[in-house]
Amino acid sequence: MKALFEDYVTTSVPNGNDILQQIDWNKWLFGIGMPDKGTINFDVKEVKDILKLVECYKTKNVCDKTVYPRFMLDQKIIFVQKIRGALKNFKSERIHKIEEELEISKNEKNPEVLAVWLELMILSKNPDPVQSKARQFLEKHGRMKYIIPIYAAYSRIARDYGKQLFNDLKHLYHPIAVEQIERLFK
Repeated sequence: MKALFEDYVTTSVPNGNDILQQIDWNKWLFGIGMPDKGTINFDVKEVKDILKLVECYKTKNVCDKTVYPRFMLDQKIIFVQKIRGALKNFKSERIHKIEEELEISKNEKNPEVLAVWLELMILSKNPDPVQSKARQFLEKHGRMKYIIPIYAAYSRIARDYGKQLFNDLKHLYHPIAVEQIERLFK
């Protein structure tokens, strides 16, 4: 187990070897009590990178599109959530510019990120570019956490299309999900 942990830290964490040198394995694994406070400084550079990219897309015309593909999964989730949280500050064109540059709906495989992104694309008041991707996603995933926000976005922006899509796919979903989504379109 130790070797697996060390391999992960050295390959996935910046300055991983330095961090491993600070670990007293005997004390950590066999000692009692809580670890010493303040022995490791956790860098939040990754969070700063996310916030910087969100702010860039909010205010500027040119952003470094090589940053997002380097993000780890948690960073991508934070990125799309930060944009969703600031959606009222984003014009529709900005959301579509992000999609055009980063191709999130095309390249993202993780449903945590993709569900939020598809919701944002629909809420940007021009859901046409992601209609087929959203349909594929809704056919593949039935988890309420993913599908209800997408249908809720459709109920606000493209109600008729969303209702027809739901009617086509509702046989794939759990009855509780069906009941909740039906309420969105009443």
